[in-house]
Amino acid sequence: MRQVSFALRTLLPALSLTLFCACGAGEGSGAFTPTPSPAPSPQTSGYASVLLEGAPFFDMDSQEETTLASLLETYSAGWAQVEVSQFAVVDLDGGGPEVLLWLAAGSDPAYGFEVLRETEAQVLGYSFTYRNFGAIKTDGSFFVSGGADDYGVGVLRFEGDTWSIQRIASCERTVGEEGEEVLSYFVDGASAGEDAYQAAYEAQKAKEDVLWRPFTPEEVEAALAEI
Repeated sequence: MRQVSFALRTLLPALSLTLFCACGAGEGSGAFTPTPSPAPSPQTSGYASVLLEGAPFFDMDSQEETTLASLLETYSAGWAQVEVSQFAVVDLDGGGPEVLLWLAAGSDPAYGFEVLRETEAQVLGYSFTYRNFGAIKTDGSFFVSGGADDYGVGVLRFEGDTWSIQRIASCERTVGEEGEEVLSYFVDGASAGEDAYQAAYEAQKAKEDVLWRPFTPEEVEAALAEI
């Protein structure tokens, strides 16, 4: 995947990786690559057109239209074959359901994610590292890490064509004036004590995990029919 989307890939702390793997990495089966078609059927939704008919969507990283097959081919260049192993449908920001595509590359079951977001005009695609989405919950929240010194719980917020991650709870490690390790905790954007942070963290772990489905035409059709 592009360097701009995965520049921080190697900094994932062990805790975040453990939580991520717990949500079912690599359990999907029957991955398929959609065959591009000249144009989507007007009777299908934007998601169905992209996922089942190979219709183009707008990739926010490259600022160009692409298809899912072409995007996976780009990601695979100079790397192991990248494919969609499983997917989920979840409302990440309260504005309607998004489609999350879990990407795997060869023996790496957690290569990253592609998030498809349907607007009135078109379907938009956003690339995320696997660190951005650890143990995604049905309410759209997830564990997130900015590196070994920055991790916590967040939610995704879309504003127009841009996005940001809003932290619900976070722990930041810094170095004090005398070289000592300093841990700072935040809950709902405000400074908090360790107990308050741990309570928020445990509450997040207890939430229901999102349903990951095998990426097959039948599963895609069934999931989109439930939207």
